[in-house]
Amino acid sequence: MRSVMYIAAVGLALVISSCSFLEKRGEGVAEARIVVGEVSLNRGGEVKEVAVGTRFMTHDALVTGAASKVKVTLGAINIFVNEGASLRFLPPAEAESCVVAAERGAYYFSVPAGGHAVLCHFGDMSLSIKAGAYAALAIDSSGRLAEFFVLGGRASVRRGADSRELAPCEVVVLDAAGISEDEVVTAGRGAAVERLKDWVGETVIDKAIAQGMCMPGSETAPIDSQAAWRRVTRRPTATPTAIPASKDAEEDPAVKTAPAIDTMKAVKHGAQSQPTRQTAEFMIEYIVGPRRIYAGEEFTLRCGTVGNADVTKYVWRFDGVGELLISKTDESQVTVTLEKTGEYIVTCEVMGEKGTLASQTVRIWVVAAKVTVSAGGPYKAMLNKPINLLGNAAGRNVRIARYEWYVSQGGKPDYVLTENAAVSHTFTKSGDHKVVFTARLVDGSAVSDTATVNVESLRPTANAGADVVSKPDGKLKLKGTAYSPDGKITKYEWDFNGDGVFDWSSESSGETEYAFKAYAMPIFRATDTEGNTATDTMRVVICPKDMTTVENGKFCVDKYEWPNRRDAVPLTNVSWHEAAKTCEGVGKRLCAPDEWKRACRNGSDYKPADGNSYPYGDEFDDRKCNTLGSPKSKNALVPAGKLGECVGALGAYDMSGNAAEWTAPASASAKAQAFGGFYQSGAEESGCESSVMLDKDKKYIYTGFRCCK
Repeated sequence: MRSVMYIAAVGLALVISSCSFLEKRGEGVAEARIVVGEVSLNRGGEVKEVAVGTRFMTHDALVTGAASKVKVTLGAINIFVNEGASLRFLPPAEAESCVVAAERGAYYFSVPAGGHAVLCHFGDMSLSIKAGAYAALAIDSSGRLAEFFVLGGRASVRRGADSRELAPCEVVVLDAAGISEDEVVTAGRGAAVERLKDWVGETVIDKAIAQGMCMPGSETAPIDSQAAWRRVTRRPTATPTAIPASKDAEEDPAVKTAPAIDTMKAVKHGAQSQPTRQTAEFMIEYIVGPRRIYAGEEFTLRCGTVGNADVTKYVWRFDGVGELLISKTDESQVTVTLEKTGEYIVTCEVMGEKGTLASQTVRIWVVAAKVTVSAGGPYKAMLNKPINLLGNAAGRNVRIARYEWYVSQGGKPDYVLTENAAVSHTFTKSGDHKVVFTARLVDGSAVSDTATVNVESLRPTANAGADVVSKPDGKLKLKGTAYSPDGKITKYEWDFNGDGVFDWSSESSGETEYAFKAYAMPIFRATDTEGNTATDTMRVVICPKDMTTVENGKFCVDKYEWPNRRDAVPLTNVSWHEAAKTCEGVGKRLCAPDEWKRACRNGSDYKPADGNSYPYGDEFDDRKCNTLGSPKSKNALVPAGKLGECVGALGAYDMSGNAAEWTAPASASAKAQAFGGFYQSGAEESGCESSVMLDKDKKYIYTGFRCCK
């Protein structure tokens, strides 16, 4: 067996099915004794060194390093783990009460009289070692090929539907095709015996051999005859290091004396006969199956019997949680589903023609199924627009009767579904809404989760109307309109003078009349059913007496150059900043370049072919304004309005010549345009389109300004 004991990863599990040790699993499931080398423990991702006497909890993983060995005691059973191997401890509810999984490597077992161990694979491979046996196991890297050897006692092996009872000293190979005995492997059983001596103790094994249980046999075999093993072996590793049997192993009560084998016949080396059972009283040896299951989970229990009596049927009783369930079967196993949580007393009663042959009772616990529920979200929705709400519920062996959505504030669900599907809901009120998704199980219990839906509404739009030009105290019709895409406009309001106080309101429309006394910028506001508002502003252009109205542009312009008084000499030698500040100080502003040109052209958009025009007409006339060559001035500024013909149809004076006038640029820059020329400007420099670019920070003796509003 030495030539085929390869160490590799595998999914086999070691099971303890009938010992009091399982009842104490909450305190730890095993105790380790380090024989040689280093052994580590992985507990929830944290790796630590194993000390002598360490007790393991479920899901712990024990790993041996190179040239390391460890002994694990499980009640009356000893497991010897060779170097490079590992095992993991599992909850008893898994794999028919499995508590230890052999994950990789080579293992040796000592099962004293009265002990009972079972090895199983979480799929189609399992093997069982019973009282008074010593055994060895090797698994290849594929996890689909294994070698099993037993010395004394009783053992059985299963792969899929193929099962077999082993005789003492019989070696079998388990591969994907099932179970087979390999003559070469059997011929090498002597090597396995020597390895068992290293672990269990030479005295113990020699005594077993002396009783005729097993003969050493040959340790060598032709290489070609091992082809079947080599074919599936992927990555052979080093043969486990043999060490002398420790004193602790010699004195261990579990391995001190070879158990009596009075129920099996000894088999000589090479013999093919099977063990013969002695006459025994009929009895139930064990009930195999999980001891902890989830409500609604289907599970199977099997009643294992010993004896030759004729069985007519099996009666199963499940007594607990205020109910008694009875199931009768022709075979030794029963498959059931329990919906109620709690403890059940389960009785397997084996019936014969003359009545009950045997019965046995075990306890099982039905626990609530773990359900995870998510309402999804957070969601974002638009008012009066449908949105899909998709929850999710899942769990192990969970039977969900219905899915419920609670969207409104009522106590009843708004939507009830038999399948986990999305629901479409339309919210009619904006803001944050809490929605609850509930999965209601068949037993009446429920699990819920809450999500937030942020419902936004589209804001309304408001239109105050176009700017208007009016005379003082003349009544104007204001026609404010509004639209809400999500609902209805509930209030219309006007702030006539733009001071932030709304002077008028209506619930039906935004139309009203108002007599404005002066220039104003009234504000129109609309409010919808959600309380959302929208505003818009218009201009009511009513020019003061010292300004003229430019209706085509809906603005006012000073009649004269600043200080905007007839017969006053225009103010010049001021910077752009000083001019702008002066206009702001009287509630006005510097004219924009386009406004200045429009006022100069008397509100007209017309431009002559040569690109220039004048307040008085399209042709330059040096007799009209204070420009170069004027016979009415002496190359100097003249008082505002003195030249009565230098005026346009709108009534603005001296926009050609006399003093150039600062304007406000569209962007913040260091320079600004001065329009209209001055008293030394000729035809090309004194028209409505004529301008020069000047530094804002400088003062010019020929540049002044006028204001707009």
